[in-house]
Amino acid sequence: MLSQALGLDLDFESGFIFAPSLWNDPAIGPMLEMVGLKPNMVGNRIALLKSPVTVAKLAAMAPDDPLRGVLEKARFGMVLYNPDAENGYADGLVAMQRKQLRELATRPDLTDRARHYATLDLMRFSEEIMLGKVKPG
Repeated sequence: MLSQALGLDLDFESGFIFAPSLWNDPAIGPMLEMVGLKPNMVGNRIALLKSPVTVAKLAAMAPDDPLRGVLEKARFGMVLYNPDAENGYADGLVAMQRKQLRELATRPDLTDRARHYATLDLMRFSEEIMLGKVKPG
């Protein structure tokens, strides 16, 4: 009913900011755990819309449009769900994250505190990509 009232198809799937496979990496997994992150935690999930038409309509709206604001507060990404991607969005994002996280996990000159903040910053940046606030590439 809500979809009909708004004229948007709000059918969605759950995507992951950090794909669960990252926890399987022997270098990355322990660091993510040390930071306090879990694959299925609420903060690692984001709703991704399944309708390309809806994603296009939302992208065409002004950034300060009230409807966009409500959807963002409800943790809806403004990018299209991809059932073939391990995080539900884009395989390129996971590859970039894996590279960055592995570097953070293996650099001997970083303190645990530096790893903690850098990991959370990468997560925030990735979330902003999925929210449509940052355009990759």
